[in-house]
Amino acid sequence: MCESQSGHPPPNLLQGYEDIVTGGAYRIVTMAEDEARHRRAMERERLNIDSKLEQRGQFFGYCIAAGSIVVSFLAIASFLTASR
Repeated sequence: MCESQSGHPPPNLLQGYEDIVTGGAYRIVTMAEDEARHRRAMERERLNIDSKLEQRGQFFGYCIAAGSIVVSFLAIASFLTASR
């Protein structure tokens, strides 16, 4: 099947489908538009998921860093009180 850069068949091929089946060209174009709409929706959903995962990773990274700082302060405080 020949495709143009847009992903739709070239006009002469669409006319051939229209000659064989009335409304065939419309159905093909509609199918291509529906598929493109679906693909964009799936890409949008994937971007939302990636964004949430990135935010979750940043939150856990913050928690690990904050916890490490707290543990470090407690260790230093414990060392200072034990050396007295």
